Amino acid sequence: MNNLNNTLLIAPKLMQADSSGVINIEDMKSTEQKFIVMEVNRYLDFQVGDEIIGYLRNNNNDEIKSIPNVIVPDDEGNFSVLIYFHIEDIKHLGHWNASYEVTKLNSEKLTSNATDVNFRIAGHCPPEDNIYNINIFYFSSSDEGYIFRQRQCDKVVSVNKISPDGVQGEDISEGQQWDHFYDILLPFKLGNQQYVFGLKKNVINAPQIVPKSYWMIAKLSNHGFRDVVDSGHWDNPYDVGFTYAIDNKQFIYLHSSNKDKDGKYPYIIREIKQDGSIGGITTSDHWDHFYAPTFSFSTKDKVYFYGQTKADYSLVNYGLKPDGTIGEPIKSGPWLEYNAVQVTFSLGGYNYYAGQDFDSHGFWIASLSGNGLPYQNAVMNKVLDKNYQYLVPFEIKGKHYFLMQDQSKEHWVIHELKDDNTFGKTTDQR
Repeated sequence: MNNLNNTLLIAPKLMQADSSGVINIEDMKSTEQKFIVMEVNRYLDFQVGDEIIGYLRNNNNDEIKSIPNVIVPDDEGNFSVLIYFHIEDIKHLGHWNASYEVTKLNSEKLTSNATDVNFRIAGHCPPEDNIYNINIFYFSSSDEGYIFRQRQCDKVVSVNKISPDGVQGEDISEGQQWDHFYDILLPFKLGNQQYVFGLKKNVINAPQIVPKSYWMIAKLSNHGFRDVVDSGHWDNPYDVGFTYAIDNKQFIYLHSSNKDKDGKYPYIIREIKQDGSIGGITTSDHWDHFYAPTFSFSTKDKVYFYGQTKADYSLVNYGLKPDGTIGEPIKSGPWLEYNAVQVTFSLGGYNYYAGQDFDSHGFWIASLSGNGLPYQNAVMNKVLDKNYQYLVPFEIKGKHYFLMQDQSKEHWVIHELKDDNTFGKTTDQR
């Protein structure tokens, strides 16, 4: 490369890479994605006619050049630049450096800093950082209880039957892999049928400016097999959400950490039809902050939701109406502290929420009032042996338990939860 300016441009972003810089090639091919997509700094002084070429290089001296780039001016006259590589050109897995070169109209050449990207296929466990990200939830069927898990590193599903004594049985899932590890995976029931809603962000099937989110709704068997009843693509990459039922209707709330054009954080509520297909949007709006964690809870004939932001520890707490809209505010404003993982459960006819302070290992349970108001004073405080990123409260045949799992390969523990919201015996662990 001749006449290169010594000024390095900002490193690019790989659109399909996860937070660890991993792109799962097999995952992309399963959804017929054709391109690796590189996003270039959108606020550079590009001009129509500038030549922009992307490069992927590895330590094996392999080099892959991009196909012609896409340059589109945004509403403010700046250029968004996406650069595309054919996925079939990726012949070797492992770590690559991604960069780009700009040739200006005056023949001046600029090159960028590089971004590390790791091309992998499913089945690569353990993860390189030994941090196991999973989806986990409890579901019941025919008066039996089950724990569903899916690992991100290989997309393998496991389902373990739980005894009424809080003991986890053997995996009955047959070890199948799903096509995706979903960024959001939410269980819900329609009648006696168990369903799941899954959403995977940044799925790109063809050259386009905005990456899509792939979503699906599926019936879920006791062995972890899916029967997809509806699926599609949305523009917004939602990050958190919950499902809830009210007046024999089922809804899903989804909230994004990506700011909209007003600099706020959008959310939607959609109805889920009784056949499991997705319905129309009943609410579309935005919050001033991104609220995660978030959950819904029911008291008598009313449903409420709660969310907390890391920005200033403030919370949102509203009623939810039967038509799928947001009702009156219950509580808002600053809260004592922020915990990244918070869950809700009911015990003895009352609602509670729980979380863990990752700085102190302190686990707490606090009350939710019959009017939907969260209380700050804990009814239980306990310092645990370590941090547990996954908290799963569940009830089976009148007995209550708390399953806690960390991000190691398979460490989990199940505690009995007594009527006074204290832990009883440890019923199972690994």
